[in-house]
Amino acid sequence: MKLYCDIDSTLNDHWNRIKKHGCGQKAFTESAVMKDTPLPYSVEVMNELAEKYEISYLTARGWDDGTVTKKWLKKHGYPKGEILIVNSLSDKLPVLAEEKPDVFIDDFETGQEKDCHTFHCDKVIEIENLGIKVIYGIDWQEIRKELL
Repeated sequence: MKLYCDIDSTLNDHWNRIKKHGCGQKAFTESAVMKDTPLPYSVEVMNELAEKYEISYLTARGWDDGTVTKKWLKKHGYPKGEILIVNSLSDKLPVLAEEKPDVFIDDFETGQEKDCHTFHCDKVIEIENLGIKVIYGIDWQEIRKELL
């Protein structure tokens, strides 16, 4: 079984970095990104999930070639997995349609950098219509109960 997981606001709390540096280049330097902290229980639960699922990371980090993301995941002890990088939430849909994971975990929000949170219910529905189980509203203890 395959599980795809987003990173920003799903595994980490990256909004402290965005609030500090804005959306300029400083927010996306390796040194700034490496200071992002994991969300509570995300490391433990992802490692437990890795015993049941083949893990891949699907993230809209178009600014990264995967190097920084891989270092951050390794630093915090997340399980190894393929890292797929796209430019936006919308760009994730063709990847999911092609790869057909069993589960996709994502916060489905954009605009936090402008203090204008937008939840993309339409994307949740599109992905569910592909036959993929979607998990959002990130609470890693609840995810543990639901998937393990």
